[in-house]
Amino acid sequence: MFRNACRLAIEFGSFKMAWIGLFDIEERIIDLVEQNGIPEEDLKLFVKAPFADDGPQGKALKSGPYFLCNNISRDLNLVNWKPFAEKYNINSCILLPLKRSGQIIGTLNLYASEIDFLHSKELEILTKVAEDISFTLDILDKAEKQSSTEEKLIKSERQFRHTLDNLLEGIQIIDFDWKYLYVNEALVRQSYYSKEELIGFTPMDKYPGFENTLLFKLMEKCLKERSEATFNNEFTFPDGSNGYFELSIRSIPEGISILSIDRSGKKRAEEKLLKVNRLYSFLSAVNQSIVHINDEQELLRNACSIA
Repeated sequence: MFRNACRLAIEFGSFKMAWIGLFDIEERIIDLVEQNGIPEEDLKLFVKAPFADDGPQGKALKSGPYFLCNNISRDLNLVNWKPFAEKYNINSCILLPLKRSGQIIGTLNLYASEIDFLHSKELEILTKVAEDISFTLDILDKAEKQSSTEEKLIKSERQFRHTLDNLLEGIQIIDFDWKYLYVNEALVRQSYYSKEELIGFTPMDKYPGFENTLLFKLMEKCLKERSEATFNNEFTFPDGSNGYFELSIRSIPEGISILSIDRSGKKRAEEKLLKVNRLYSFLSAVNQSIVHINDEQELLRNACSIA
């Protein structure tokens, strides 16, 4: 954009030189970022050039609209630039401030050979040019910030997805059409299916008769009413095996999410412990019968009834 602005000023604006510089307020310098028409041997004059408050750049920075000189030879503010102006027959100049987010960040500098080159009509047009450049800078700045925000969101989403993928608990997201949108690795282990076998399919596709279960009714309610539910579920897999899960169902914009904690090991341990305790009770009751019963037939009959 800066390059085109300088080129067009020469080609269509009949200016002899055009350059754009950006301010470094702390260092009190203005640095050339683009130009057209300045001889190469003199470019160093515009690189990190100091500026004074009462000079053209300082006045443009302070006043805002522009700094205009239609006869450089008579302007005391441009004494230091007269040798350069005389060398290249420059007699008029204008410095137009460029803004970003309302703050002056630099100037568009235009040099002409003709004395009294710029009048009200030309000033109106050039002011509009500087405003258009500033407006474009704002758009580019917003686009850059938006791009940066989007990159941060993508990075955050990736980190969040990585966290979900590596949770010990199962996570599944089901949309309003009952299709799996997302499953993590823990859910894959719990389900006996791969991710590819689940994503895009419904629980009814994978678990025949699922629509007849209490879990289906709870999920349906959460989808329709945007409610939440917790549920301890004994689930029968297609191979006939059972799993025991603690479920937490939540409404989300995409549909529902279900967090599942596999309690199968704990449930089986509890059942095993209960079975062992019953056997101990059986053994204890038989031992008591042995102590109190002397008849063999009665002892056997009693042991069978205890069992």
